[in-house]
Amino acid sequence: MVNINSRVKAALESLYHDTCTVYEYVETEEENHSTVFEEMAVYEDIPCRLSYESSSATGQGYSNQTEYADIKGKIIKLFLDTSYDIKAGSKIYVCRLGKKTYFKSSGEAARYPSHQEIMLELYDEEA
Repeated sequence: MVNINSRVKAALESLYHDTCTVYEYVETEEENHSTVFEEMAVYEDIPCRLSYESSSATGQGYSNQTEYADIKGKIIKLFLDTSYDIKAGSKIYVCRLGKKTYFKSSGEAARYPSHQEIMLELYDEEA
């Protein structure tokens, strides 16, 4: 008998057509024994799915946009396997249909037996 969670997980993973690379600030020690924080890729090319949710006058609906144009103001979620520990505030580089965009995670992941969901925001280098 197949566990229902494994079927749900397999169904979700079949939708993971995007990939992401996760960057965190990692503490390192310099030769002079000073401590610095460097941005490093902690996970690379993770299969994932990017989802957009937008609100309208009639309520909330889902939008499966394939372009990154006009994604400001939308709720953005990243779906991925639970085996990755993505920290709040990580920078996440998502590749979708050949287009690459930087996001930052806005908080802790919502974890489920079959997957995790991470709320994202566009990364603004000038902020």
